[in-house]
Amino acid sequence: MLNDIEKIVKQEIGSEGKTILDDVFREHGIDVEDLDDISRLEDILYEELRERFGIEKAETVADRMKKKRLSEELRQIRRDKKSEVRARRRFEILKELGELSLNLNELKEAEDHFDDLYALSESSGRDEMLAVALESLAELYIMENDTSKLEERAKEMIRLSKKIGDETVRAKGIRFAGLAAWRKSNLEEGLNYLKSSLDMFYEEEQMEEVAKVLRDIGDLHVMNGDLEQGIKCYREAAEEFGKVGMYYERVNLLMEIGMILSDTDEVEEAVKIFERAQSESEEHSFYDYRGWCLFNLGELYMEEGRWEAADNSLKEAISIFEGQKDADGEAGAKMAYGLSLIERGKLQEGEKMLKRALKIFRGADSPEPQVKTLFHLSKVQKQIGEIESAREGLEEALKLSDSLDMEDMKEDIQEELDGLFE
Repeated sequence: MLNDIEKIVKQEIGSEGKTILDDVFREHGIDVEDLDDISRLEDILYEELRERFGIEKAETVADRMKKKRLSEELRQIRRDKKSEVRARRRFEILKELGELSLNLNELKEAEDHFDDLYALSESSGRDEMLAVALESLAELYIMENDTSKLEERAKEMIRLSKKIGDETVRAKGIRFAGLAAWRKSNLEEGLNYLKSSLDMFYEEEQMEEVAKVLRDIGDLHVMNGDLEQGIKCYREAAEEFGKVGMYYERVNLLMEIGMILSDTDEVEEAVKIFERAQSESEEHSFYDYRGWCLFNLGELYMEEGRWEAADNSLKEAISIFEGQKDADGEAGAKMAYGLSLIERGKLQEGEKMLKRALKIFRGADSPEPQVKTLFHLSKVQKQIGEIESAREGLEEALKLSDSLDMEDMKEDIQEELDGLFE
C-alpha cells in the first residue's frame, strides 16, 4: 500500500507531496499494513492538503487512496462469500467504490461497481438494497448522459416504491424521471415531474433532497433562458443546503448566482452575492472557492471603479492560486490585475503582469485565454511605443483566433492590427 499511496500523492501534488506525506507519517505513526490506519491517513492528509491546494485536489488524493483501501478490503471479503455480515459489507464497499469512481470521473469503473451492486441486491432479495442500487445507477446515467437508461431506472424505482410502500424512493424515481424528460427536451414534462418530487420531499421532510430538486429546477429554468426564475430557485436551494450543513454546495450555488448576475450586468447585486460567498468560503475553509470569489470580486470592483478594492482582491486571489498551483486561476487573476493597472495609467506595470499571465496560459495550454491576453498586451505595447512587439502579438492572436473560430475576437484583433501603424 505504501508504494501506491506515495504514487498517488506524487501524481496529484508533485515532489512537495512526498515531503507532506513523510511529515504525516512521522507525526502520526501510520501503519500502512493496517487498513484502519490507512483510513485515518486519508482523513489526516485531506486536512493537510485542502488548505494548501484546495478542497478539489485534497478530495482527489483522499478518494484515490480510499479506492485502493476499499479494493483491498473487497478482495479480502470475496474470499468468504458465505458470511451474511461480509455480504452486507461487500454491498457497502461496492456502493462506495462506485461513488468514488464517479467523483474521479472514472465512469467505466463506476458502472462496473454499480452493476455488481445491482446484481448483489437482486440475488439477496432485499428490496431496500435494490432501491439503493437503482439510485446509484441513475446517478451514473446522469453523468454519462444516458437518458434512456436513466428513464428505465426511474420507472423501476417508482414500481419498486409502490411494492415496498416507500414514498422517498418514489420521490427519487420521479425526480430522475424529470431529469430524463428534461434531457429529452420535454421541458414542461420534466418540470412537472420535478415539482411533484419536490412536494413529496417536503412532505417527507427530506430537506437535502429538497435542496437538490430546487437546484435541478433552477438549472432547468436557466437552461431555458428564464434567469430570474432560475436565480430564485438557486437562492432557495442555497438556503436549504445551508440548513442541512451542506455548505460547499451552498457556496457553489451562491457563486453560480453571482456569475449570472455579473453576466447580466447586475453588478451591484453580483458584488453582494460574491462577498457573501467569499465570507462563507473563508468561514468554512473552502480555499479554492475563496480564490475564485476574490477573482470575480476583483473584476466586479473594476467595473464599479473601486480600484483599491479590486487590487486587494486580485492580489489575494493570485496568492491563493499560486499556493494551490492553480495555473488557470493564477493567470486569469494576473491578467485582470494587469488590466486594472493599465486602466489607471500604470502601463509598464500592467504590461509586465500581462506577460506573466500569458506565460502561464501558454504553459497550461489554454489557447482562448492566450488570444485575449495577447490582444490586451498588444494594445498596451502600442501605447508605450513597442510597435513591433504589438504587431507580433496581434498576428499570433489572429492565427489562434482563426483556428479556434473566435470570430468576434478575430474582427477586433484585425481592426487593431490594421490601425497599428496609423
